[in-house]
Amino acid sequence: FRKVLEGVGHAHRNLVVHRDLKSSNVLVSPAGEPKLLDFGIAKVLGPGADEGTATVERFFTPRNSAPEQILGRPVTVACDIYALGVLLYELTSGLPPFDFEGLRVGQIEQKVLQVPPLPPSSRVLEGPEELAARRGLERIPALQSRLRGDLDTIVLKCLRKEAGDRYASVEQLDAELRR
Repeated sequence: FRKVLEGVGHAHRNLVVHRDLKSSNVLVSPAGEPKLLDFGIAKVLGPGADEGTATVERFFTPRNSAPEQILGRPVTVACDIYALGVLLYELTSGLPPFDFEGLRVGQIEQKVLQVPPLPPSSRVLEGPEELAARRGLERIPALQSRLRGDLDTIVLKCLRKEAGDRYASVEQLDAELRR
């Protein structure tokens, strides 16, 4: 995950926001090296970046999109921080922050915009027992114990509804994970 952060940080330093970070856009080589894919809807930031790029259509993956993307607000690095939070949530708990199964678009938007996600340590209780085994642990309570505390806090900060309440940069998120 921290190697993915390096790639996203590189894009941000070059004034590019990916806008569609999700597990299917991260390829892991046989050697275990992650590669960030699909910059198809990436957005260049900076002066004049919006000139000629406005569109009626908005492209995003609701499961991984920040509230401001759903609302059509300006794109910032905070959108990628949110999506990285979704990815980290899935990596730690084996489940997405929200279950959208059978929901209509309006219901999905309502969850993303208004409902705080459960901490990953609580969400693992909804998953199958093999979640723990895939992470080298015997039982779900052991996984829950590993996630509770700092990892829950870091993931939930990434997933805050207001962009200004999230980490201000990929480097800040990486520093928290390193600590």
